[in-house]
Amino acid sequence: MGTLIDRIVGGGCDPQAVLLYGPDRQGLESSAYRLATHWSGISADRIGRCVDFQRISPDGKGMQIRLRAIEETKRTEPDKEPPKWIPAKVFFRTSPLTAKCKVIWFEQADRLNGDAANAFLKTLEELPNHARVVLTTTEISKIIPTVRSRCLCVPCGADSWPDGPPEGAMESAWARNAGELAAIRETAELHTRYWENLTLLPTAPVGAAIWFSEQAQAIAAEHAATTGGGLRESQVHFLDLAARWWLSHYPERPEIPIRCAAVAGEILGYASGQIGYDTLFAAMLIQLREPEQGLRK
Repeated sequence: MGTLIDRIVGGGCDPQAVLLYGPDRQGLESSAYRLATHWSGISADRIGRCVDFQRISPDGKGMQIRLRAIEETKRTEPDKEPPKWIPAKVFFRTSPLTAKCKVIWFEQADRLNGDAANAFLKTLEELPNHARVVLTTTEISKIIPTVRSRCLCVPCGADSWPDGPPEGAMESAWARNAGELAAIRETAELHTRYWENLTLLPTAPVGAAIWFSEQAQAIAAEHAATTGGGLRESQVHFLDLAARWWLSHYPERPEIPIRCAAVAGEILGYASGQIGYDTLFAAMLIQLREPEQGLRK
């Protein structure tokens, strides 16, 4: 994880939304503050008092992040206490006053309730150039896929493995918790075939992008039929795995994972999966033909 955060802080890429996940709450907090200080240009000892930074956490009896954290709402009863924060949509409406960017950190983002998560999704789709968002969670599976697909997801630490840890390069790169490992093993043949196809990328010509795209789409369709899930969800699943494969080989080049997240968002928004896959594999092959950029063979 440190390599990717270092890349962002070093100016190698500039995602607008980053989702940090893992069991280490202290590590999540440290990384969230590191991103916030980088994006805002405000030092760590002053960021908490900066008007261009907000830390939004669950509150109330249910300990949830509610709709009022995202947008202005009509309340039937007045609040007993002043608001703890400005709704995200209102906060991002204006340019920063003292910082380089406006930053919101959503702590325990898995506590976004249904209304808040849906409204937040719309906010992520329309972030202005001066807006940056970091989310942290110890339970990434509870964050809706459409939100995850619009963020650069970065692991922090590792979950426990009650049935044993991942075995081999494929499981080590792709399984980040016990649930993911079990799902991969349930359709091991499909995942192995996809992994083997990806390993051909470094030596394939750029013109092979369509072949890789067609193979990936066929595997996603078979996965959807086998698991009983939706085709678009399976397409997004294998996009996520492509991003993880890339990061396991080229952690210093996060541009492809960012593109994977963008394509996933387009597919979940009912864009063509074929076009998204075609352009993604073309981009991967083009980058692999640029050794001067420091890619590791």
